Amino acid sequence: MTQEQLEQEHRKLVIKMHPDRNPDNPNATAEFQEMQSQYEERKAELNGDYSKARKGRERREREDRERRERERREQERRKKEMAIDQARKNKQRSHLEWKQGEYVYARMVNFTRSMFEWDNLSGDELLHVVIKMGVKEETVVRIEHIVECQSFDILNASLSKLLNSMETGCIYGGRETLQDADPANGIYKKQTVGKVVMFRSEQYCVFGNPMGDQTISDYYMPVGYETLFGSQIDRIKAHIAYEEQEKARLEAERMARIEAEQRPMIAEWEPKLIALSRGLTAKEQKEVAMSNLKTMLKAKFPGAKFTVKSDRYGDVVVRWEDGPTWQAVREVTKLFDAWEAIDAKTGNQTLTPWMEHYGRMCFSVTETERKMSVLTKARILQQLGSVTEAFTTSAIDDEVTVSDFDWLMLHLLVGIEIGKGNQECMSTIHADGRRTVAINAAVNFIFSHSDYCKQTKAKKAKSA
Repeated sequence: MTQEQLEQEHRKLVIKMHPDRNPDNPNATAEFQEMQSQYEERKAELNGDYSKARKGRERREREDRERRERERREQERRKKEMAIDQARKNKQRSHLEWKQGEYVYARMVNFTRSMFEWDNLSGDELLHVVIKMGVKEETVVRIEHIVECQSFDILNASLSKLLNSMETGCIYGGRETLQDADPANGIYKKQTVGKVVMFRSEQYCVFGNPMGDQTISDYYMPVGYETLFGSQIDRIKAHIAYEEQEKARLEAERMARIEAEQRPMIAEWEPKLIALSRGLTAKEQKEVAMSNLKTMLKAKFPGAKFTVKSDRYGDVVVRWEDGPTWQAVREVTKLFDAWEAIDAKTGNQTLTPWMEHYGRMCFSVTETERKMSVLTKARILQQLGSVTEAFTTSAIDDEVTVSDFDWLMLHLLVGIEIGKGNQECMSTIHADGRRTVAINAAVNFIFSHSDYCKQTKAKKAKSA
């Protein structure tokens, strides 16, 4: 617009928006001031002062962002207050009166995934976990869906399978944000609630947070679940007490057997090994255990050279060349293996008398690495084929007799453990006890698994 049109429009707005002419509007002064500011910006723009106009636009945009942020915070505050107020009211109502979409107070079950199978827990098994491991403090959850059950269903069926059997589409759980983190206003942590499916009957109630594939990731118990599951909890407590007694008895028997087996061994090795003493650090105890292990391996397998070293993760690796099998060495390393002292179900560690006396350590996943010398490889090749060139010939139907040791060496030669099924080099056991291996089978086995095959193929390709 022109300067004259701007002035005319401004006069109209001044008469219309002046606070004295709008006493009933509490925002009249702010609106009038905003109109005046925009008038000054338009006037500056018409006069060629674009810098002033730009600053005005930036001010309005900033104020608009601040206004939207205030509205968002206020909306989050009201939503949080509504959820807590609704959960507080539902605390006084029966679980049969709760409805879909409402917020209720619940207590999350303490779980450890490695110790329990979550997805197939029934209500009865869930109560076992609740009594053993307890529940967390009260929290607010949102009822996303309700599954009406019989009492029998909740206690005896897997809740995930129950959800799958009663519903057609996927029911997602997840979490709902009640309030975002806002450090500027003293809110340092995002506040969310679990969106759960409620399984309920007339007497019982359980919450589950389902993943997209209908498996339940988190379980919640309603506040006052002790009353809802009263008779079942008493029965389960009695059963758990019996289980604990039985477990303690079996553990005592196991330790007694280990004690009876290891005490004579401890006395037998007393002159050769170093016993742990008070005041040693964990690192020093590990060094003593590694020294004792190396001493035992040298004594049990004379002639074989062993190295016992710690890798960068702190785990111990045992290496040797030829000599005893992995299983034989494992019988010795097992005495010092700290993982052997851990109960897989409870995670508790009970040290054996041997470990308390001579030390313990953690072995790596491949705690024993057996290598093969060049002479042993040559002897196997000679035993299986008489001459190395036999392995480069494709049509050899002869069979050779091999000992069990040589058959084992053949597999170790190419890095395949016996017991791997289809990866084994097949052999034939005759009535007189002889083991024979077809040369062509051995050729294919070695050529398909060993570096010798790769090198030979590379030479042929290069010559071609």
